Amino acid sequence: MSDENEKQYVEKRSTSISDSEKAGQPTSREDAEALGETPGEETLHRALKARQMSMIALGGAVGTGLIIGSGTALVHGGPLGLFLGYAFMGTVCYLVMVALGEMAAFLPHKKGFAGYATRFVDPSFGFALGYNYLFKYLIVTPNNINAAGAVVQYWNQSVHIAVWMVIFIVFIFAINLLGVRVFGELEFWLSSVKVVALVGLMLMGLIIDLGGNPRHDRIGFRYWDHPYGPMGTYLLAQVHNHHLAIFLGFWSTLTNALFAYIGTELIGVTVGEAENPRKNIPKAIRRTFFRIVFFYVGGVLIIGMVVPSTVNDLFTANKAKTGAAASPFVVATTLAGIKVLNHVINGAILIFVLSAANSDLYIGTRTLYGLAVERKAPAIFRRVNGLGVPWPALILCILFCGLTFLNVSNSTAKVFTYFVNLVSTFGAITWMCICYSHIRFMKALKYQGMSRDDLPYKAPFQPYGSWFALIATGVVTVFKGTSSSSSSTFVTSYIGIPIFAVFWVGYKLFYKTKVIPIPEVDLVTGIREIEKEEEQYERQEEMKGPQSWRQRLWDDLSECSVTLDWLRRNGLVLPKAAFVLTGPGVNCISTVEYRWVKSANNGAVIILFPPATQGIKRSASSHIHPFYPRSYFVYSPNLQQFFDSNLPSTSNPPQSNNMAVSAVSRSVVKKVLAIETPEGAGALVRRSIGSMALRNLTPFLMLDHFHVAEGAGFPDHPHRGQATVTYMLEGESKHEDSAGHAGTIKAGGVQWMCAGRGIIHAEMPTQNVNGPDPRGLQLWVDLPKKFKMVEPSYQELDPDQYACAKPYFISDTQPNMSSRIPTAYPEGSDGPVRIKVISGLSHGVESPVRPLGGCWYFHVIFNEKGSIFQTIPPGWTTFLYILNGKVAVGSDTNAHDQFHTLVLSAKGEETGVSITATENNTDFVLIAGEPLDQEVVQYGPFVMTSREDIQKTFIDYQLGKNGFEKAHVWKSKIGGL
Repeated sequence: MSDENEKQYVEKRSTSISDSEKAGQPTSREDAEALGETPGEETLHRALKARQMSMIALGGAVGTGLIIGSGTALVHGGPLGLFLGYAFMGTVCYLVMVALGEMAAFLPHKKGFAGYATRFVDPSFGFALGYNYLFKYLIVTPNNINAAGAVVQYWNQSVHIAVWMVIFIVFIFAINLLGVRVFGELEFWLSSVKVVALVGLMLMGLIIDLGGNPRHDRIGFRYWDHPYGPMGTYLLAQVHNHHLAIFLGFWSTLTNALFAYIGTELIGVTVGEAENPRKNIPKAIRRTFFRIVFFYVGGVLIIGMVVPSTVNDLFTANKAKTGAAASPFVVATTLAGIKVLNHVINGAILIFVLSAANSDLYIGTRTLYGLAVERKAPAIFRRVNGLGVPWPALILCILFCGLTFLNVSNSTAKVFTYFVNLVSTFGAITWMCICYSHIRFMKALKYQGMSRDDLPYKAPFQPYGSWFALIATGVVTVFKGTSSSSSSTFVTSYIGIPIFAVFWVGYKLFYKTKVIPIPEVDLVTGIREIEKEEEQYERQEEMKGPQSWRQRLWDDLSECSVTLDWLRRNGLVLPKAAFVLTGPGVNCISTVEYRWVKSANNGAVIILFPPATQGIKRSASSHIHPFYPRSYFVYSPNLQQFFDSNLPSTSNPPQSNNMAVSAVSRSVVKKVLAIETPEGAGALVRRSIGSMALRNLTPFLMLDHFHVAEGAGFPDHPHRGQATVTYMLEGESKHEDSAGHAGTIKAGGVQWMCAGRGIIHAEMPTQNVNGPDPRGLQLWVDLPKKFKMVEPSYQELDPDQYACAKPYFISDTQPNMSSRIPTAYPEGSDGPVRIKVISGLSHGVESPVRPLGGCWYFHVIFNEKGSIFQTIPPGWTTFLYILNGKVAVGSDTNAHDQFHTLVLSAKGEETGVSITATENNTDFVLIAGEPLDQEVVQYGPFVMTSREDIQKTFIDYQLGKNGFEKAHVWKSKIGGL
């Protein structure tokens, strides 16, 4: 192959990799950039919890649209039209939210909605959407500042409204400047007050309706009957048609409801700062929707019950537009003869609009930051300070709050109306773009063979839900300004559409972009980084252990305290699971969880650290501890290389008068049922590890429990970069490879093959006339990077005393002899349990297998009920797979059934695992491995650490070199090819 042909081959293979999840994952730099992170730069901090995210969305969405705008909708549509309009748009809002939730949970990047549109549709589409959403929040923030000023003037008009505007602008700017932790907590509590106020207003309305008012008048649904309703006919004098007037009135409520619900989608912008996003995003989506539907639909239902749509007070309120006078709740108290609550409601409205303005400024800032990350806005807006605040973007967004001073020269009502029209259009376009991006996302999943059932969150009613929401929002948007007789109102109702089109077409023409073909939609880049973050978060949660509701409540309250957070950051309060190292050459305090035991007098602690590291790199979160001047916190778990020279040997932990190694058991942190599915022709497989339910369990790539019928098998196929361990439980399997070895694995035997730089082999289970079908386990283990390109090797273990008469050689210097599987008897040879030690060390019995990389593999067989404690190096990844019977783990007495995989914890103090067989004739495999600090890029049987290495592997295999010299000339005898 020529150099040019080889280059074309590389490009072709690279494209195929990006189109399939099986191609593996990109490099760390690509992953980081895909998520909106530039290596070496400060980025947004993932600190928002589900409760904060949902409250931020609630604070940004529940505001003037309900408290003020619902009055206009009641006049136009009547009580029934108001209810139906808000219920209909609530359904549309729900469909938009779940569509967004599915994409955001799959890929919670830091680029906002524009990132999904760019990735799944077209870069120009993402560019236009990004600026469309930015314009919305550049306008809606001053709109809420404007409303807040008018609300305060309800009490005191002696102070000019511009003074209040300046105060509120400075307030929200300061809050956003303090970082996402302070912002998230303040917004949580502001929105909590908002929730309490809304509940209070709704209860007040119910009490008034049921007769608990000064007049003791039980209203019920009186205002739903003629002449008040149920539908509004305010346009009857203009159209002279009763039914047309009802329809136009109802249509007007849809426009008002659209404006009221717009803002709910802003939770999609918060995902870049969400803690454990794949779990918290679905939670926040569900919570936000049900809260908003409850408050909006329930709120307008109550408004329609206590306020007649034809009362003059309501028309007067609508002319006011802002402040307590504009609220139908105030009209309700006035009609009921309650004179005090109007001031309470005005205070609630002030909190509503300030909370909304605070959230709006946050979202506008993050939207501009996301555009800058995608290189669609000046690079200066990508800058982030140490608190994770994109301060240049924040400054630009706060400058646009100056638009609110238009109110000084124009009436509040006009400014409010113009802003509402603009915001409604920009928001509606955003909803439609989200739906279309989701439609494209689902098509790409289907084309690339990925099931939506395996996603972290699956949106219901799809794909019809997204199509319905797209069309419904488009229709409402197109006709929302047709009833206006004012030219300025008409223009502001539609100006957002040509603005979006200009940005879309302009970017497309300038950069000559095209709509991304469905087969080329990238569903891979960035996923690995998210999975790593998820694993890190779960490890941190494991360190905390199970928490009672009191502990969780205390943690939440602790997070609310800025003072306590400052104390923690400055080392005055030790974080959880922080252990002090003392002794010669060791002067660190670390949050890593790997240790042997803590001394009785709280002195020295010996810590066992995980492997495969590059030494210590002090991060921005490291700091000097005041009580130990020579110490600092190190949050990275990669400390092995540094401490190898400072800690005693882990195989012989030191003993002293005040220190002893105790047997501390692991516990179950995840339980997954391995479901039997067909694999190829005639084979049934229960995939324990490697399915969507259980992946990234470093160093383990796959564990299959297979059952093969006659004629089925696995003919010639290649491997590189991993070890495969085949353990026959029943029957036999023949194997043959390109290195010249052939043989049979008998029932109870094991073949441990290290593929190394490359090998071709065949595995063909054999059928005996009177024997059982072949059944067994095959484990794939990732090799450390330094062993990826070693010569392939084998180690065989027979079930009995038989050993090969002579060794065979995989290479000129590496013999490979068969030997027996040693067996350990924890309670003696007559005891109830025996352990086949396939690799590793158990109860003084050591396997002859020497895997490249730490891996222990035991088959534990209980003839009767009983218990064992198996030591395992602290920090190792550990799981067990139940073949027969039931087992309980650690102190948990709950028994786990057959065919379940139990992933165990890896806390530093856990020196092994206690396992109890709760039934006779129970057996399982217990497997533990040393975690690898390296990327996993897998394409079928090729497992490397970068895309470049995978591409090189394709070339090597295609050209028959670097380990694949026999790839195209060697044919096995047993494979039938």
